[in-house]
Amino acid sequence: MSDAFQEDLCKELEAEALKQQAVDRATLAQADKALASLNRELDTAKQLLRECADDLACYIEHEYAATHEYPSQKRRYERDMELPRQAYKFLGIEDDGK
Repeated sequence: MSDAFQEDLCKELEAEALKQQAVDRATLAQADKALASLNRELDTAKQLLRECADDLACYIEHEYAATHEYPSQKRRYERDMELPRQAYKFLGIEDDGK
């Protein structure tokens, strides 16, 4: 191979590598934007889940306020409170959202 050919080949390879780096940087930037958007959506969904769980727990507390000490009502109360408890557990909140 001639020196000129090798030099041209090296320049072409360098140019291709630079193009690939630019594409990689652009791809990473797009991925970062998408991840940031997904994190914002997840935060919103968590806020909505918390609000729903709080509302449901409040409703259940009110529904069983006078009767949840009776054994049969206590079982129903515990069963109905399972959904808000699962939501709180998913959100990493202890003590049923309190």
